[in-house]
Amino acid sequence: MIPDLRPTRVIVDLDKIRENYREVKRTAASELMPVIKADAYGHGAVRVAEVLQEEGAGIFGVATIEEGIELRNSGIRIPILVLGSVYPFENYRFLIENELTPVIASRISLRELQSAAEGYGKKVSFHLEVDTGMGRTGVAPDTAVELYGLSANLNNVQCEGVFTHLARADEDWKYTLRQIDLFNGFLNRIKEPPRYIHAANTAGILGGAETRFNMARPGLAIYGLYPQSAVRENYNFRPALSWMSKIIFLKEVEKGTPVSYGGTWTAHRRSKIATICVGYADGYPRILSGKSSVIIKNRRCPVVGRVCMDMIMADVSEVPGVDIGDDAALIGKNGGKEEISAEELARLAKTVNYEIVTGIKRRVSRVFKKESRD
Repeated sequence: MIPDLRPTRVIVDLDKIRENYREVKRTAASELMPVIKADAYGHGAVRVAEVLQEEGAGIFGVATIEEGIELRNSGIRIPILVLGSVYPFENYRFLIENELTPVIASRISLRELQSAAEGYGKKVSFHLEVDTGMGRTGVAPDTAVELYGLSANLNNVQCEGVFTHLARADEDWKYTLRQIDLFNGFLNRIKEPPRYIHAANTAGILGGAETRFNMARPGLAIYGLYPQSAVRENYNFRPALSWMSKIIFLKEVEKGTPVSYGGTWTAHRRSKIATICVGYADGYPRILSGKSSVIIKNRRCPVVGRVCMDMIMADVSEVPGVDIGDDAALIGKNGGKEEISAEELARLAKTVNYEIVTGIKRRVSRVFKKESRD
């Protein structure tokens, strides 16, 4: 086993995951399908799934078959919906062997699933995706009605759920309501609705009851993050992830000294520069060069020069007593009230908080804590 020696780590507070789940459950007032794709948005899928299974979650959503198999191999037994389309269709065998639930979004996928299930002598559940305005996967409402009726006459498949995906719930509620109208139109045309009917992501849940149906699919809220349009004062979700590293080198440089590749930053005075053990190979975006800050001893320190593959530099001239080995917070707090959020980094990088947290690479150690239960 290779020892974990690099002093850069993500710290995930599992109690906050637990609290956020309870908060979104109260808000949604419906059954929840926590979405734990992309390694639970960078938080560690297996440990997050264990906590949410303890909390009573009845079904999980993932993006890929591999993500579902990882959870099965780790002892997760509740239903798992693979939200991504299956291709090639031979991969249905891995779904069936691992008791994963696929999404159906075409005639051919329904036919291929029926064939695969028949070969195993099993009856396989699926969820039917209706495209009401996302324009990605899914079938138009008219075709969805047809497929739903067709599946009722097949021996080896069963439609357990129907759903749609909201495209603009974080920015355009009128468009969202048009999607819901189309989805309701579909629901009104099918006989004997399935067990699960779902549309709302986090933005939908927070936006209004119209989107929630009898199940919702929270992602961001589980991790204490907010969609772009959310009014934070109305909710109590708390970030579960902190990202920490350490100062591994410290030097004083004279005025006019260039720092990092290309010399894009030069010291405007005699300065103390700390090198911190994190870079874009860890998921700290290069576009943050000269824009972001880190927190050392509860003081914001600007990142100077270009972000390197494995290191960044920060001006720590104003930090008294700074030394090699001191912690540097990339996301979160470090000894006081000062805090850097995923949203702040996303704003500086001109992206979304999803990309920041899911972009933290697996070479960064995940450390899990459960303060109230250990």
